[in-house]
Amino acid sequence: MNQLIGRLSVLAVFAASAEFLPAAGPLFDMETIRDRSTLEIKVIKNWHEVSGPVNTRRKTIEIHVGDLWEGRGLRVPVRFIVPADRKAKGFHLKGDLRAGSLDTDFRLKEVDLELLNGGVGIVSTVITAGYPSKELQQEMRERFHQTLNPHFLMEYWGWPAILMRAITAAHAEQDHFEPGKIAMSGRSKRGASPSIVLNVDSRTTGLHAAASPIAASPIRLCDTKAWTALENYDLAGKSRRPNQTLPFSGVKSHFAAGGMYGLNHTPNLLKAGHAWKDLQQLAARLKPHVFISENLDQLTARKIDMLFHPGTHDYICYDVPWIGTHDPQIPVYLKVNSSHGGKDDKTLDPGQANLSAFLLNHFFDDVPDLLSPPKINHQIVKNRLQVTVTFPANSKSETGNIYWMYDRPPSASRDYLTDKFPEENRQVMIHSAPDQWVTTIDLEAGANHIDVFSTHRKSISRGSTDYSTYLSSPYTRIPTK
Repeated sequence: MNQLIGRLSVLAVFAASAEFLPAAGPLFDMETIRDRSTLEIKVIKNWHEVSGPVNTRRKTIEIHVGDLWEGRGLRVPVRFIVPADRKAKGFHLKGDLRAGSLDTDFRLKEVDLELLNGGVGIVSTVITAGYPSKELQQEMRERFHQTLNPHFLMEYWGWPAILMRAITAAHAEQDHFEPGKIAMSGRSKRGASPSIVLNVDSRTTGLHAAASPIAASPIRLCDTKAWTALENYDLAGKSRRPNQTLPFSGVKSHFAAGGMYGLNHTPNLLKAGHAWKDLQQLAARLKPHVFISENLDQLTARKIDMLFHPGTHDYICYDVPWIGTHDPQIPVYLKVNSSHGGKDDKTLDPGQANLSAFLLNHFFDDVPDLLSPPKINHQIVKNRLQVTVTFPANSKSETGNIYWMYDRPPSASRDYLTDKFPEENRQVMIHSAPDQWVTTIDLEAGANHIDVFSTHRKSISRGSTDYSTYLSSPYTRIPTK
């Protein structure tokens, strides 16, 4: 009993002391984010030269990101890498720095060497669970569950703020960086956090993200009809991944599927006493900040480069059918049966090098453009599905491969995550015109709908190196009855 009283007292303090953001308005104070005078820089390893395939200068610092609450600041390390013989013009921003290797001058990936050789810098910081400590992140989650203040979650405020403050820190190094493009890349939390940054920080110019949210589907917006339909489906079978109890049915499900943006906090938020309308209001407030789909007009006006690898079976980006139907203009590559931990490499798309080609094209004028999203059309004639995929003129797509599945389970359900595209449901398309691919599929009797998507290659060259790039048609669900 004493433990329970103590626990309730702590939660009461959380609720009473929470520094609530305004009921509406921006999630970030961008003037504060860009203020170099508040970085409170501590030098971990000052500028020094490192010899290698490309000679570089490097520096590692620690910066003040912001205050989580009164008396609790957030500080993170940031590493800068620039060419040894000149200032860097723009940089590639990543969240892959490991806090345990701050003094190590590690080897760089091939694409980063190419960027540095061309005068582009590399900026890295720490975006990871458990940093600065697991205890701090647990306390932040508990504060969020009690207050619904998104400032208390790393996925909504902390990680994006870290990336933006790293940009500010790089811009403060005026002897080593000059203004230029800023492209971000990453997977999972390191892809989701840059998506928020791209939406809210006009300093950024490009993003390649994998296994991360893209669009605001009904489940993400806490639509109770969508949730009820999902749980009614899940009630029909036994749990395969019993990590978390769903709020309506009591069925155990994956801990992330169904989340607004990252992990699924909905059951804990309801348990803490919040109503569905509270969750819906929170989702509506966060929607314009966190989802790429809600910012396409302003991103287009800024001439942003984007490419996403959402995965066909991912528990964070669990709503690929919604994206294909409602946001087909967003460029995505769908590797069949791919997910956070998936190991199915049986694909018709060998040698995929999208990230390298994306970054090189973004920063350098001598690299050809990648494919732009095509349109997909279909018709059913005598139990045969005819599919046509058409690219913009002169796209120069080289291959066309199509995948399909009958009666795929609902997005975010257990079966959506586990039922794979059958290996026999894959075939090569016919190149019927310079920018067009077609195929015909004999429909299976008794199916209610068929999900289809295609993938297409374009080879990109820079110097003596060739890169195989791939883009998918919009994921499409077609009624068959």
